[in-house]
Amino acid sequence: METIRIEIEENVARIVLDRPAQRNALNEQMLFELQEACQKLNGNREVRCVIVTGSEEGRAFAAGADIAAMEKMTYEQAYAFAQLGCETFRMLEQLEQPVVAAVNGYALGGGMEIALACDIRLAYDTAAFGLPETTLGVMPGFGGTVRLRELVGRGRAAEMIFTGKMISAHEALQYGLINACFEKDVFEQEVANLAHTLCANAPLGIRNAKKAMTQKKFITENMYFAQLFLTKDQKTGMGDFNRKKKTEYFSGE
Repeated sequence: METIRIEIEENVARIVLDRPAQRNALNEQMLFELQEACQKLNGNREVRCVIVTGSEEGRAFAAGADIAAMEKMTYEQAYAFAQLGCETFRMLEQLEQPVVAAVNGYALGGGMEIALACDIRLAYDTAAFGLPETTLGVMPGFGGTVRLRELVGRGRAAEMIFTGKMISAHEALQYGLINACFEKDVFEQEVANLAHTLCANAPLGIRNAKKAMTQKKFITENMYFAQLFLTKDQKTGMGDFNRKKKTEYFSGE
C-alpha cells in the first residue's frame, strides 16, 4: 500500500493515513486502500481494536479530500467518488472490532468524516475539526451530514456544515463530537490505555453491540453532493481554492 500503513502489535491494529506531502488528504487511491485494510482486518480474531490516525509527517490527521483531484469532476465522477467514500467509511464503521480515531491534528472535510465513522474519537488538545465543503461550493459527501447530525444534533451539525467553520478540540468536546482531548505528550499513552481496555472486554459482546448501532443509508447525500458538480459555485469555489485565491461570492447557480 502506498497511501496508508497497517501496523499490528499484540491485539491492536493501527491504520496510519500516510500522504504527508498532502497532509494525509484523501484521494481515490487512499479510499481503495482503506477498503483493502478493512477487508484484511475484519474477521481477524487476533485483532481486538483498530486505531485510525494520521502520519506524524503529515502534520494532520487528514486535511480533507484532495481538492485538486476534485475540481474538474463531472456529475457522474462526483457521484461515484461520493459512493466510494461512503462505502469505504461504511466498511470502517462496520468493522467487527471497536475503531478509535486518534486525531493527531487537523481533521477537515473527508478527514473529519473518517473520524465520524469511527466508534470513539480522541484528539490532541490542539486539533481542529471542520466540514468546510460549503465554502468550496459543495457539501459533505462521505456520510458527514448524517453522522454529524446523529452525533451532535441537528442544530450543531447545521451550524458547522452551513458555516464551514473550524472548531477547536475543546469545542468539539463540548459538542460531543469527540470523547476526550489530551496534551500531545500524553496522547499516545491515553490512546493505548483505551485500546487496552477495549481489548480486555468480551469481543463477541462488542461485536454484536456494534451491529446494533450501525445501520444507515447515504444514497440521498451522494446524489445531492454530485449535483453540486453541475454548478458554477463548485467550479468557482474549488478553482479559487486550488489557485489560493479568496472566493468573494457565489453565483447560487
